[in-house]
Amino acid sequence: MITGPVFATFTDAYLAVLGEIHHRHSYSTATRGKTAIETPNVSFTIVDPVARTPYLATRRANVVFNHAEALWYLAGRDDVDMIAHYARRLRALSTDGKTLTGTAYGPRLFRPSDPDGRSQFDRVLTLLRNDPDTKRAAMLLMRPDELADPGNRDVACTLALQFMLRAGKLHMSGYMRGNDAFLGLLGDTFAFTFIQEFAARLLGVEVGTYAHHVGSMHINTLNIPWSSTS
Repeated sequence: MITGPVFATFTDAYLAVLGEIHHRHSYSTATRGKTAIETPNVSFTIVDPVARTPYLATRRANVVFNHAEALWYLAGRDDVDMIAHYARRLRALSTDGKTLTGTAYGPRLFRPSDPDGRSQFDRVLTLLRNDPDTKRAAMLLMRPDELADPGNRDVACTLALQFMLRAGKLHMSGYMRGNDAFLGLLGDTFAFTFIQEFAARLLGVEVGTYAHHVGSMHINTLNIPWSSTS
């Protein structure tokens, strides 16, 4: 077995990740004024990505924000006003008070760009329609220039998303440089599987599995007490 653990739903994966990091983390880290406990190189697969909302008494999901964020992405928007209406803390990441850069995945995925005037999302769907077994249906998110300014507060956490169409099902993999297991994991997986389901409907195929791969899976120190009861 050379693949990571497989879970039926996101709730199962979420509880397993929180428990593993809380009780068996590998490191304690301190960077940019934040301390955390961390386990590197975490991967898991979800069999039913459509069951994306965890129903836990000790970790109530903000499903309104989760849907708003996914739709913000699909609309190709980067304005802080829309998304900060549902999560005010995101205003602190904006350098100009108007837009978000790294956090705003929508323009990178869904906004038309050169050289062909199409979005990354449109290009990979065309690839999948013309060559269903392609391994090239990947959409890149983090950009090299985001690291040019050491003081950049809003660097993309996600490196890439990849679709694979196999046996009539659209599978997806998400690759992240870092993921906050208590807060970010829930929202990121919700949005990514939302995009996966959207793509599957457009292609007229079934939703397959979702695989999540993270370089640094961590829980910030302030959230450790909450994560232990999730």
